[in-house]
Amino acid sequence: IIEGDLVEAVISLPSGLLNITAVSPVILVLSKNKPAEMRNRVQFILADTEYEEGSRRELLLGASNRRKIMQALQERQEKQHF
Repeated sequence: IIEGDLVEAVISLPSGLLNITAVSPVILVLSKNKPAEMRNRVQFILADTEYEEGSRRELLLGASNRRKIMQALQERQEKQHF
Protein backbone atom coordinates (compact mmCIF):
# COMPACT_ATOMS: atom_id res chain seq x y z
CA ILE A 1 0.00 0.00 0.00
CA ILE A 2 2.76 2.45 0.94
CA GLU A 3 5.25 1.44 -1.74
CA GLY A 4 2.50 1.51 -4.36
CA ASP A 5 1.55 5.08 -3.32
CA LEU A 6 -2.08 4.03 -2.84
CA VAL A 7 -2.88 6.03 0.32
CA GLU A 8 -4.46 9.33 -0.70
CA ALA A 9 -5.72 10.45 2.71
CA VAL A 10 -6.06 9.54 6.38
CA ILE A 11 -9.13 10.92 8.15
CA SER A 12 -9.13 10.85 11.94
CA LEU A 13 -12.63 10.86 13.46
CA PRO A 14 -13.74 11.63 17.05
CA SER A 15 -13.10 9.07 19.77
CA GLY A 16 -16.39 7.80 21.12
CA LEU A 17 -17.97 7.78 17.66
CA LEU A 18 -18.16 4.00 17.83
CA ASN A 19 -19.82 2.98 21.07
CA ILE A 20 -17.92 -0.32 21.18
CA THR A 21 -14.52 1.30 21.74
CA ALA A 22 -12.95 4.55 22.93
CA VAL A 23 -10.32 4.41 20.18
CA SER A 24 -10.55 7.11 17.52
CA PRO A 25 -11.71 5.60 14.22
CA VAL A 26 -9.60 6.33 11.15
CA ILE A 27 -10.61 6.17 7.50
CA LEU A 28 -7.95 5.35 4.93
CA VAL A 29 -8.75 6.72 1.48
CA LEU A 30 -7.04 4.52 -1.10
CA SER A 31 -6.67 5.30 -4.78
CA LYS A 32 -4.89 3.67 -7.70
CA ASN A 33 -5.29 6.90 -9.71
CA LYS A 34 -4.07 9.66 -7.41
CA PRO A 35 -4.01 13.14 -8.94
CA ALA A 36 -0.57 14.32 -9.99
CA GLU A 37 -0.39 16.88 -7.15
CA MET A 38 -0.95 14.11 -4.58
CA ARG A 39 1.66 11.65 -5.87
CA ASN A 40 4.08 10.64 -3.11
CA ARG A 41 1.98 12.63 -0.62
CA VAL A 42 -0.71 11.75 1.91
CA GLN A 43 -3.37 14.20 3.09
CA PHE A 44 -4.17 14.07 6.82
CA ILE A 45 -7.56 15.35 7.96
CA LEU A 46 -7.99 15.70 11.71
CA ALA A 47 -11.77 15.70 12.02
CA ASP A 48 -11.85 14.80 15.70
CA THR A 49 -14.03 17.81 16.56
CA GLU A 50 -16.55 17.14 13.78
CA TYR A 51 -19.55 15.55 15.51
CA GLU A 52 -23.01 16.18 16.88
CA GLU A 53 -24.37 14.85 20.14
CA GLY A 54 -27.26 12.47 19.71
CA SER A 55 -29.64 11.02 22.25
CA ARG A 56 -28.02 9.43 25.30
CA ARG A 57 -24.87 11.49 24.68
CA GLU A 58 -23.79 9.40 21.72
CA LEU A 59 -21.63 11.05 19.06
CA LEU A 60 -22.87 11.25 15.48
CA LEU A 61 -21.48 12.49 12.18
CA GLY A 62 -24.20 14.81 10.91
CA ALA A 63 -24.67 15.89 7.32
CA SER A 64 -22.81 19.17 7.88
CA ASN A 65 -19.89 17.29 9.47
CA ARG A 66 -19.67 14.89 6.53
CA ARG A 67 -19.83 17.78 4.04
CA LYS A 68 -16.98 19.60 5.79
CA ILE A 69 -14.81 16.47 5.80
CA MET A 70 -15.54 15.75 2.12
CA GLN A 71 -14.83 19.38 1.19
CA ALA A 72 -11.43 19.21 2.89
CA LEU A 73 -10.67 15.96 1.08
CA GLN A 74 -11.67 17.34 -2.32
CA GLU A 75 -9.90 20.70 -1.95
CA ARG A 76 -6.62 19.04 -0.92
CA GLN A 77 -5.51 22.21 0.82
CA GLU A 78 -3.90 22.62 4.21
CA LYS A 79 -6.33 24.19 6.66
CA GLN A 80 -5.72 25.49 10.17
CA HIS A 81 -8.14 24.39 12.90
CA PHE A 82 -10.13 21.97 10.82
